[in-house]
Amino acid sequence: MTPKQALDQLARPDAAMPGAWWLAGPDAYFGEKVLAAVRRALGGAVEHRRVDGRADPMELALWLSTQSFLGDPRLLVWRDVDGRVAAGRAMEALWRAVSSRAVLVCWNDKPSSPPAGAPLVSVELAPLRGAAWLALVRAAAQERRVLLTPGALALVAEASLPSGHVAEAVLDRLALMYPAGHVIGEAAVADHVPPASSVGFLSLITGVLQRDVRKALSELTRQLEQGTPPLVLMVALARQMMALHRVLAARAAGASDAEVRRVVDLRPWQWDQVRQAAHHWTAPAAAAWLERAAAVDQHLKRSVGDERVWLTGLVLSAAAASGAAPPR
Repeated sequence: MTPKQALDQLARPDAAMPGAWWLAGPDAYFGEKVLAAVRRALGGAVEHRRVDGRADPMELALWLSTQSFLGDPRLLVWRDVDGRVAAGRAMEALWRAVSSRAVLVCWNDKPSSPPAGAPLVSVELAPLRGAAWLALVRAAAQERRVLLTPGALALVAEASLPSGHVAEAVLDRLALMYPAGHVIGEAAVADHVPPASSVGFLSLITGVLQRDVRKALSELTRQLEQGTPPLVLMVALARQMMALHRVLAARAAGASDAEVRRVVDLRPWQWDQVRQAAHHWTAPAAAAWLERAAAVDQHLKRSVGDERVWLTGLVLSAAAASGAAPPR
């Protein structure tokens, strides 16, 4: 089911609480929303435990099954579930342990399917686009009693796409700045959403990280024509690529995403962006791009050659088939 369907089901007071959930996909925002809704549905105090990777399903089953009728409900969140463990026979004891008061949430960042025959409610954590994204931003504004004109709503949605974390941060700021019931227009919103250049940075960075050269070149041209300093663009790209390289290198060394996230200090929307980009890069490819970026950085700082040419070449080097050596 979709995250919206899961949230709607959990919001119904008369609906039975499923004992086991399988969340899979790159959008951590919706994963956190579903998890928070599960906690609310359990009601009151909840014993909460998180485990990572190849946890022992027998030990987890014991923890869930020892929950007493008079005790607080238990919620077990299992991140980065190892596929071989999830498909093993030991999981049968875990399925028997789940109930409406002993709930298991398996949460994988990569798209995946639950083991065959497991009593899991599967939720696809996919980013929203278009009208669905606009509806989510509108609902978040209504929750905060933030009244926006259609143009202002569209501006908030565009500035925060595709991160629900960014959208909520913008709306929280507006809720603090304006009293409930005050209608907020585009001009007022423009003072509180990321500036156009920042939105452009996100578009440029996303294009490079996803190796969408056409998108990245289009935004690079726009940024340069409006006077954004080339070195600023260079730094914005390099910082996010360095974060991506750290994530890829840690994964290559065998670290789970939970372990990587503890090492790589990123905001939620940055983590979402890097995690999605990891499908398009390898650690050696990211390292090669950073070598090229270091050379371009030196040329820009010494004003050697045409700045536009250097940056265009750097963006083009993000193409998936690129294996050229850094410029000299």
